[in-house]
Amino acid sequence: MISNSKLVLVISAALIILITVFYLIYRQNLQKKRLIKRWNSLMKLVSKKNKWSQFAVEADKLIIDTLKFKHFKGHSAGEKIVSAQHKFSNNDDVWFCHKLATQILDDKTLLEDKDTVLRLIHSCRQSLIDLELLKDDKK
Repeated sequence: MISNSKLVLVISAALIILITVFYLIYRQNLQKKRLIKRWNSLMKLVSKKNKWSQFAVEADKLIIDTLKFKHFKGHSAGEKIVSAQHKFSNNDDVWFCHKLATQILDDKTLLEDKDTVLRLIHSCRQSLIDLELLKDDKK
């Protein structure tokens, strides 16, 4: 028969484990909601032509932060993209987003082509769907 002190110890340990698991799940859900909220805020930028370059840079950061959230390995953004390439339905689209953002940051160029912006929006959104951050409305 288990003594009262051992029973209290077992129940306490079980409660601590249970609370820790619930906290970790809550924290992960909260972080995912923040990433989704960032995407929704970014989508407001695309209505203004002078914000397209900012959208490109911030969307790339969001993809990289989502890769971190999903625990993909790598020190640089490129390494994280490579380690996640099996998740993406189109690797070229992910690289398009990243290279465009890098070019804008390095060259201080402005993004002014509407077709490029539309491709960027589609590519970034699909990347976030592939990473299971956003839901695919088509399904």
